[in-house]
Amino acid sequence: GSAVQQAVLASSARASLPDPALASLARQEQDAGQRRAALTRLLARLASAGGEPGQIIRDLQRDIAGLAAAQQRLRGELATRYPDYLGLIDPQPPRPGELQAMLRADEAAVVIYLAREQGYVWTLNADRMAFRVLPLARSRVAVDVARLRAGLDLGEGRPGKFDTAVAHALYRSLLAPDEAIWRQAAVVNVIPHAALGQLPFAVLLTAALPPRAGLENADWLIGRVALAQQPSASSFLSLRRHGSSSAASERFVGFGDPLFGERAVTPGAVRSLRLVMLPDDSGASGPATAADPFSRLAPLPDTQLELQEIARTLGAAEGNLYLGIRASEANAKQAPLASYRIVAFATHGLVPGEISGLDQPALALANPALSGDTANDGLLTLDEVLGLRLDADWVVLSACNTGSADGLQNEALSGLGRGFFFAGARSLLVSNWAVDTVSARLLTTAIFRRQAEAAGLMRAEALRQAMREVMRSERGLYAHPAFWAPFTLVGDGYR
Repeated sequence: GSAVQQAVLASSARASLPDPALASLARQEQDAGQRRAALTRLLARLASAGGEPGQIIRDLQRDIAGLAAAQQRLRGELATRYPDYLGLIDPQPPRPGELQAMLRADEAAVVIYLAREQGYVWTLNADRMAFRVLPLARSRVAVDVARLRAGLDLGEGRPGKFDTAVAHALYRSLLAPDEAIWRQAAVVNVIPHAALGQLPFAVLLTAALPPRAGLENADWLIGRVALAQQPSASSFLSLRRHGSSSAASERFVGFGDPLFGERAVTPGAVRSLRLVMLPDDSGASGPATAADPFSRLAPLPDTQLELQEIARTLGAAEGNLYLGIRASEANAKQAPLASYRIVAFATHGLVPGEISGLDQPALALANPALSGDTANDGLLTLDEVLGLRLDADWVVLSACNTGSADGLQNEALSGLGRGFFFAGARSLLVSNWAVDTVSARLLTTAIFRRQAEAAGLMRAEALRQAMREVMRSERGLYAHPAFWAPFTLVGDGYR
């Protein structure tokens, strides 16, 4: 199964165990597996470099064997004390009927699988189900998704031309034939495959846009229904069966506007993209150097305003915000994150290679040279995210690249997202491309304001309303989906 699916299953398995002692034992077993996998990847890299096996490689082999033995022992103890555990972490692929049984009366699901020459679509609600063959090759869909994504790239701060014809054609192929099954749903759970995992379905058009009409007149899918993306059918079932709401006592904690360099930037003073890298004054290109990885990270002053507004909306204490020099890796690791129902990181999400030597996704936090956090490197890597302890209904990753792949496989949302699911998140809000500072702030703050104003408003519906609010604001300035559609809700959007 996918890395994200495995992370969701692991987290849900812990949540389903009947007592804290068993849940702690499961976490030890899963942590041993994650550590073993990380060391195995390191061993493979060292071995591929050639040369005679040295003491480091022998030590790694010994540690991997020890972790394998520990994992086997812990798994055996869990199987003895709770025989259903192995079935929770490695379930059989669900049948459509099992998925249907987990849907609420006002909920639907669309499952899409793309084979090499054609695809398959299952559309279902609590009462009806349809299956059909999709006459589209996987490569054709990949081309269409790439065209749409190209139109969503803000480039130098201006959106590209969005191909409305392709957006409507994909809707007609994927969703229109079985519209009667999902159109009355409060939430449609989309379970995509291959390139479709890189496309927010919110940008599909339910009707063709007339030739001279502007995007403010477009009939977007998000105008008709709330959407949630699921990593897989198995992970959706696991979240639904075993994922209770958070028991955390505090509402919100946020990390943002980390101090990367000496120069100060006033929040709201500059309208820009949340680009990762500043231009190099020397004319050099490529990643920042490992010796000074923060040298070209762009400051994010607007994220301070974003987190402060969310905190005010949720009634969170000022001390729950870690901004500037306090947005350090040490604070992220030491804060009692399991005490918060909503956890937000408003900072850069880095992908492998973006900084020299970085071989896994990471969140950029405060520069240790400025924060004094010399025990850490200021980069909260995927392996470190996997070690966090969360009990969060939402994890908000309000930065660019947080949904990007992790170098292990080209799998949408296999980046930082899977780490936060494993750590204990029930749903994620992840950004898919470099976002505009102002519209991103309007969007994320609107989500939580909408929920605060309407008790019980579902996460997916709050996101839908926020998207519609942003696209209609500023006299159509943000009508282009590059501004209102960068965030995808992944996980349970119904609660």
